Amino acid sequence: MKGKLIGQGRTALIYARGEDQVLKLYEPCTTLAKVEYEAELCRCINKAGIPSPAVEGFIEVEGQPGIIFERICGPTMLEFATKKPWRIFKAARQFAELQAEMHSRPGSGLPSQTEKIKTRLEGVSLLAPRTRAKLTALLESLPAGEAVCHGDYHPDNLLMSPRGPVIIDWLDATAGHPLYDVARTSYLLLKAALPPGTGFRRRLVITVFRRVFHRLYLRRYRQLKPFSEKDFADWTRLVAAVRLDEGIGQEEKQLLAIIQA
Repeated sequence: MKGKLIGQGRTALIYARGEDQVLKLYEPCTTLAKVEYEAELCRCINKAGIPSPAVEGFIEVEGQPGIIFERICGPTMLEFATKKPWRIFKAARQFAELQAEMHSRPGSGLPSQTEKIKTRLEGVSLLAPRTRAKLTALLESLPAGEAVCHGDYHPDNLLMSPRGPVIIDWLDATAGHPLYDVARTSYLLLKAALPPGTGFRRRLVITVFRRVFHRLYLRRYRQLKPFSEKDFADWTRLVAAVRLDEGIGQEEKQLLAIIQA
């Protein structure tokens, strides 16, 4: 039994199973290996002591594989902060502090960020061979790092639960350099395209919110873990190149501009 639909991601639907569990049900074409891979990533994150939902089992519903997770109740940080705008200052600081704390944990058992970026670069058809070679050389010149990195850290992937903030959606987690993770978050906050069908009022609210939130977030993170503008720009170029592999047409022009900067 699926339960009540309560959410939808890129590759899965989320159903409530009573008060204590949720079912993440993947598309029928999803392999069991991919589902087991995500479950193992989540277990590694749990072991690292990072606030995240516990994995509680596997299930198959009408040919669709799924993972049963501990249910985390509460609004996303985006919902939490936009409904009462005065919360944005505390939320942005908390968001940065939680990411900095995550980056202080070793990513034991997680896949290599460097290898994952290399693989993604090889699959980007929009990159000219010469540009791809330059980006690969840039990646190899940067320190690999071994910190826990979420890979898709943004306010909609953080639930404000009664026990405190809990990070969800760990499919892109790696062991790597924190600044790649920060550059990815910075891009998502400031420049990522909004979902199709976003109404004018919500678009306006999110646009204003993301600019203020981004400034507060980056300032706080930098206080906790200082970094240079050059290093940040280098990692941002790699973030932009990998983002091209996600096939978001309305972002291609700005992504290519970042890469060529």
